[in-house]
Amino acid sequence: MNLILDNASFLKNNKKIKISRTRDLNLYFKLSFKNGFYIRKDLKNKIFFILSQKEIIFSNSLKNLIKHKNLINLDKNIIDTYKKTGFIPPPYTIFKNVFCVPYFSGIKITNKLFQMKKFFPEKSTPFKNQNDFENFMRSIINDYSKKNRLLLFSGGSDSLFIFYNLLKKKKYSLKNIVVKMKGMEKDFYRAKKISKFYNIQSITFNNFSFNIKKNINTYIRNHYEPIQDPIVPIYIEIINKNLSKGNEIFFDGQGSDSLLMGLPHNFLINLYNPFLSNIFVLVNNFFIFNVTPNSRIKRLYYRIGKIVRALAQNNWISCFLSSIDIEKNDKLFDELYLILENYYSHFKCKHKSIAFFFITIILDSREMQKYRSLSKKARIALPFLDNKLIEKVFSTSSNFFIKSIYKKIPIYNFINKQKFKINNLITSPFFVDYSIDKKKYDIYQYSLKKLSKLLN
Repeated sequence: MNLILDNASFLKNNKKIKISRTRDLNLYFKLSFKNGFYIRKDLKNKIFFILSQKEIIFSNSLKNLIKHKNLINLDKNIIDTYKKTGFIPPPYTIFKNVFCVPYFSGIKITNKLFQMKKFFPEKSTPFKNQNDFENFMRSIINDYSKKNRLLLFSGGSDSLFIFYNLLKKKKYSLKNIVVKMKGMEKDFYRAKKISKFYNIQSITFNNFSFNIKKNINTYIRNHYEPIQDPIVPIYIEIINKNLSKGNEIFFDGQGSDSLLMGLPHNFLINLYNPFLSNIFVLVNNFFIFNVTPNSRIKRLYYRIGKIVRALAQNNWISCFLSSIDIEKNDKLFDELYLILENYYSHFKCKHKSIAFFFITIILDSREMQKYRSLSKKARIALPFLDNKLIEKVFSTSSNFFIKSIYKKIPIYNFINKQKFKINNLITSPFFVDYSIDKKKYDIYQYSLKKLSKLLN
């Protein structure tokens, strides 16, 4: 993105502060510097900007920008993509002419020219072996281990990996927060059993109705963007219920599947064969796709349907985009296709391209929402999204993490040396089926309706 500008400024407390050089932005945002560009490497905080008559205004608050300019025009193409996929791909927002700086993108302002370009993780020393990976992850997790520790514990591979590493620091307190999810009761009882075996207190959370609507409405009112991650109102409630002294730290396994090539999409790309796509075109006609995946069986059916539809595509990029509900008739298909081509040109690896796409395009927009909505005193540890780990992973051969049907290999190798093991093919997603006002709402439709009401 290259634009000719007359003015550039930062919006603070509804006042515009003039920016003459990109370096000035470093006063307001956490940025890294490389080749004249200031790069966003902070996943938890976003940078928004508005373009208006050769003027660019930056802010860390989308709401402030919208109110400052009295904007009410939503982008119909982005709305269509959001309703289909559940996320808004950066650099777009739901508003016309209002954008955000994507994760790992750099910005530069020189001689009235604004530039934004994509960067990639720095080269690092690859992981040598399993022990090297375990030692590295232990150092990351232990860096956080200095407060009252609470772990969001599903009993799945990611939280179990963190759990076993936290156990080694016995001098610090540890509690597990175990969420009882519909259709995943087996995982709940397993998590409780593991906690009890190690004499770790477990806090059960199973109330999904109280404050849900309030949390949704508050988020939309504070951020002026629709809910992309349906877990947002639940997550706010879980953290707030356990945020008592302000010296707690909450460990979360977010990002492990995306970064360590453990997504169903990685498995799908291993299955994809362009010579068999015509067979899947025929099979695809027998599937019903309007199924809500609110139980293990329905999730399985829903995923099989998506897999068949994706395998019917004519190349691996179209296959992947189909698996995230971006079809060829989508207005953003060509743009996202080119992004993936660019990633593949850089990494020379399909799995690394998918991992980087998920982190910079999907996770940055969707999953990170729940952390941006929390109280400032809530401290969340995301060891699988550590910048140094990201650099190590993209410097290591993908075969270290995924082979055939086996994913996140070093995670499972570690877990299977412990007392409680786990099957490499079983997943424990954080999915909560809730209602608003005792009615079954589509969270995306509800969010758009609420946002439109606010604007008008």
